[in-house]
Amino acid sequence: NGHLAVATKLIAAGADVDKATMDVGSTPLFIAAQKGHLTVVAKLIAAGADVNKAWTTDGATPLFVAAQKGHLTVVTKLIAAGADFDKALTTNGSTPLFIAAQYGHTAIVSKLLQHGADKSIRGWQNETPLEAAQRMNHAAIVALLA
Repeated sequence: NGHLAVATKLIAAGADVDKATMDVGSTPLFIAAQKGHLTVVAKLIAAGADVNKAWTTDGATPLFVAAQKGHLTVVTKLIAAGADFDKALTTNGSTPLFIAAQYGHTAIVSKLLQHGADKSIRGWQNETPLEAAQRMNHAAIVALLA
């Protein structure tokens, strides 16, 4: 829930920052990124959390879920920490760029493109990010990707 003080105490007590939940394999960084808790994301990264450790169910990374949820500041932090912006889901090949384009997160699409995200990687239904943006009628993103 974004409780930085709790995260700080757990890290100080030696908690494994990459320990995944037993149900679906979410790491603390994945959950913080999903919820948009930038301060907790920053704390976990500083404590050595693996920015590319994927959710075991489908291979979603913290960057993927932050891009999906529209958390630009978290996306920016994860990219700065070395997150692989072209790492795709194991289930359908979708990348952070693809999901941001599909969900209409223009600023995130722009940020990912600025850092060299590959716009040719095909995701869900074998679509490119451009095709996903076209399907969802996200004109500003179509202009960025065209």
